[in-house]
Formats: sequence, C-alpha cells, structure tokens
Amino acid sequence: MKYSRLLLGTIYLLSNIIFFFIMSSDLLLRGDFKQQVQIDQISLNIGLSLILLSFLFIFSIFSLSENSNRHKKTFQDNKKCTILDYIFASLAVLYLIGFYLGYISVFKTVSPPFWWNLSAFIIPYGYIFIIYIYYRLEHFNYISAFVSIVVILTSLVQLQTGVFIFFIPLVVEMMRKKYSYRKITTIILTGILIYPFFRHLKGVIGHFILYDGSSLSYFMDIYFTDFYDDGFLSYYFFLLSRTLERFQHLANISYVISNLDYLNSLVSNNDVFNLYFKPFSVIFDKIISLPDNALYMNALVAKTIDSTKDWNVHLGFFGGLLLSYEYLIILPVTLFIIFFVNIVSNRYLVSSVVDLHWLVVLCFVFHGWFNAYFEFFQAWLVFSIILAVSNTLKRCSFYVSSVS
Repeated sequence: MKYSRLLLGTIYLLSNIIFFFIMSSDLLLRGDFKQQVQIDQISLNIGLSLILLSFLFIFSIFSLSENSNRHKKTFQDNKKCTILDYIFASLAVLYLIGFYLGYISVFKTVSPPFWWNLSAFIIPYGYIFIIYIYYRLEHFNYISAFVSIVVILTSLVQLQTGVFIFFIPLVVEMMRKKYSYRKITTIILTGILIYPFFRHLKGVIGHFILYDGSSLSYFMDIYFTDFYDDGFLSYYFFLLSRTLERFQHLANISYVISNLDYLNSLVSNNDVFNLYFKPFSVIFDKIISLPDNALYMNALVAKTIDSTKDWNVHLGFFGGLLLSYEYLIILPVTLFIIFFVNIVSNRYLVSSVVDLHWLVVLCFVFHGWFNAYFEFFQAWLVFSIILAVSNTLKRCSFYVSSVS
C-alpha cells in the first residue's frame, strides 16, 4: 500500500500548496474561516514552510521505521469465519443498536444510552472496525463485508465521512492486480469529484430518519432542494471546494501564527499537558458524554474562530508547538507510540495493519489531531487484546477437539 500512502500524501501536500496561492491572491483564509478572516502574507509563508517541514519529517519517520522493521507477518487464516470474525460481528450489532438509540444529525442530538457510552469508552468502535477490516483484507468474508457496511452507513448518518479516507487504499489494493496505477489514480480522482454528492447525502439521511420519511420521493425532494435553490453547478462546486479544503490546514496554522500573542495568553490559562493526558477528565467526559469539557488545544483555538459550536481545528504537526512548551513532551510521546505500534504490528500483526497505521499517522498526526491519534492507539490496543483472546480460544478449541 505504499502507493496509496504516497498518493494520499501527495493530495495533502498539493492541497496546501494550491490553497497557499489561492489565499495569497486575496489574503482571505479558506476552510474553517469561510473567507471571513484576513491574513498577512508572512504568516502564510511561515505556515507553508512548517507544513513542508512536517511532511518531510513524517515521511522520514516512515522510511526509518520500515528500514528497521523488514519482517512483515502474513495472515494465516483463510476466508472461513473465525472466532475473531464472530466477535466483531457481535460488536457491529452492538454498534448498530447503540447508534440507532442515540444517533447525531445536524438537526437534533439524541444522547446514547449509558451502557453504550460505557462500552464506547472501552472500545473506540469506529477505529477498531477499520483495524479489523484491514486485518482481514487479504481474506475477506461475509462478516468482513457486513462490518464494512456498518461502518459506511453509520459514518454517513453520523456526518463523519472522514472515515472514507481509509477506504481509498482498500479500493486501490483490491484493484491493484487488475489495473495500472494510472487507472487507479483516475478512479480515485473520479471518486473525489463525486464525493460532494455523498457529502450532501449524509445530512439528508439524518433528516430523513429524524422526520420519519417513508417514501423515496420524499427523500429525493430533500436531497435536491439545495441543488435547485442555489443552482446545480453552483452548489456542486461549493460542496467540492469544501471537500478539497478538508485536505489543507494551511489556513489554521497561518491563523495561529498571526494571532500568537492572543492565543498564547489563552493557552497559558489552561494546562495543555493535562488536557491531553489527564485520564480521569477524559473518562468522565466519555462516560457521561459531555464533549464541552474535552478542552483540547484544538478546541480552545476553535472557540476563538467560532464560539457558537463545539468543534476542533487541525493545527498541524508543529502548530501546537508554537502555542505551548508542553508539546515538547507531547511530540516525543507521540513519536514513541508511533514506533511502538509499528514494531509490534510488524512482528505480530499483518502488513496491511502496518500500512493502516501509517495512513492514520499521515491523516491525524500530520494535521495535529493528536487526540484522534491517541484514540486510534487505544483501538489498536483493544484490537490486539481481542486478537490474542480469540487466538487463545482457537487453540483451546483445537486442543479439546483433538483430545476428544
């Protein structure tokens, strides 16, 4: 999957460079700022330099880690279902039930039940399913397909289509033996062009469910309303621009650079190290589902941009370092976890999980979403435990059957 990593990294890099020239033309920030915040050219120049530096740094880590870990374990089971598959089929059903009882849309929020929040604290459902799908990639079966469908559908209704970025390499890998890289690239770029229709679909599904839609015509009316009202091409290019803006974080890090004095005073009133590593605060927030209390640095900066909603910006790999010296601790800890996960995955898991890990590093750490990477690390730990338990049960059942 090195081609997928290189392709995704190229998309990220080119997006930042392209938006550098776009924002340099009128000095208005795109992305989260929606052309409502003005910026100076020096901040844009420094921001792009930091992005290029972090990009080279992360790919250097890729190269160094792979050169020191050449052993790649391969999947031993065939396509028949194993204990691991049945465990994840059960988790997928649990995920569906919990999500049905407490889904989130742009119109209304329904709190999930306490037992679901408790299980979600232990098991980061979204990430752990992605790890399972990658682990099963070479020997897909109907349970793997079921889990994939669950992840796709719930991501659409949850308005969290960012998870689709991890399905791009799966498509590439499945087509690798049939198509050339040129055709694969064409297919992926075509996917980016049609993604705005899926991006619009996720909000429509939430509205359809909440307001008890029962007919296809009702669904189609909701879907095409904005296209009719704003003009099809105009609204499509608006959605496409919002899609492409997801790949850049130049606007955010440039905003930090140009507002260092104010943001430094804001961050100095919060213990950033504890915001990232204070376990009891995170446990409390997860169990009772109070995202307002999850004051990560990304959320603190986001509040200065738009205080009317709870959200997080992406500050980039070095963005947090501009605001807090605690990042001198957070960055080494993150790098240690990256090497640890890669070494263990190389030795005990399959190569596709190693490739997934590097994609996660590229998507999360490169963008500065350290809290999201830590959540993936938690999912990786839980998956490793489940895999060890299922392998133990498999050996025990084999021993019992051989004795009897």
